[in-house]
Amino acid sequence: MRGAAMKIAVFQLNTAYNQLKRNKERIEAAMASRKASLYIAPELFNTGYELDSVQKRAQNHDEMILWASSIARKYRCTFIPGSFAEPHGEKIVNTITVFGPDGEMKAAYSKIHLFTLTGEEKIFEAGKEPVMVEIQGMTFGLAVCYDLRFPELFRFYRSRGAAGAIVVANWPKARIEHWRALGQARSIENNIFMIGVNRRGSDAGIDFNGHSFCFSPTGKDLMKGMHKIMATAVVDAAQADESRQFMDSFRDRRLNFEEGL
Repeated sequence: MRGAAMKIAVFQLNTAYNQLKRNKERIEAAMASRKASLYIAPELFNTGYELDSVQKRAQNHDEMILWASSIARKYRCTFIPGSFAEPHGEKIVNTITVFGPDGEMKAAYSKIHLFTLTGEEKIFEAGKEPVMVEIQGMTFGLAVCYDLRFPELFRFYRSRGAAGAIVVANWPKARIEHWRALGQARSIENNIFMIGVNRRGSDAGIDFNGHSFCFSPTGKDLMKGMHKIMATAVVDAAQADESRQFMDSFRDRRLNFEEGL
């Protein structure tokens, strides 16, 4: 597995819609400091999580794509501006995008698993397929929030050679223990990095409290400044190689019993 060590910075912002202008300014200021080569924002960065208003607010999608592309190019970094609500026929899709240092979009993944507890299926169209992207020589699978509860997606990424997975989220404070436990489990069972970026603030009566993570392939949290607006971590592909050489439970799995399920 190739790829040098890479420093990442994640933004634990209050992504309520009325904070959008301020959040964009904060991200640009952070990029100007050149403290990382990969920057990641939370889910539904362009609209917030007031589902009654998301479809209308998603009309800013094209403008947000241009903004994300321009600042990735300006600061010569890789930028994942969380996910954007994107118009899609009569509904919308919840799509995470990746922009390279040249400003080009390298990948786009639409959330496959919709959160029926809050009625996401009524306004969102589910994504159709997993997506992987190479960032500085390391391959990552992409995911959005509720996807984290479905281990098959991350098994798929590992089976296709991923060194890690990146999950952007609006994960509520009430279930934050699940967020961290699931992220750590996905890292350990697949020997991959798990980078999880969660928002702060409140939307539609739901409270969010960050707790972003970067679990190593052995389940150690590498994130520094977890309680700050911008937290950082360093990931190194060699760590994934080393963990798999020592103990690789993914290699030892048995699938022949699934026919009876």
